[in-house]
Amino acid sequence: MNEQPPAPKQEKAPEQFPSQEEIRSQLEKFCDGREYQELRVLSNEKGVYLYEVKTTDEHGERIEYIFQRAKYDYTDPSLPSTMRFSASIHSTLFNGDMPCGGECVANYLDGTWYRT
Repeated sequence: MNEQPPAPKQEKAPEQFPSQEEIRSQLEKFCDGREYQELRVLSNEKGVYLYEVKTTDEHGERIEYIFQRAKYDYTDPSLPSTMRFSASIHSTLFNGDMPCGGECVANYLDGTWYRT
């Protein structure tokens, strides 16, 4: 018999989510030096999973930035590559008090932020 043993499975280390300070730093970059108000910061045993801030854009219109960890299995290979991130920051634009648009502005995976 000349069989080779199967190669050992390499297990990936669990995702290390960003700290509250790191998230705040990213949100401050999007606020671009403008004053902002923290609306909500929620965490659990894995750390911060939701962080919301409110500021104004260059025209004085309200804008919110929201950090949120993925609520789904972001490692699932059947997901499109645009969804394979452990956390994201989204912007929400307002016209007065009414949300009127928004987009994903950054994604996070394996200790790295990716601007969109």
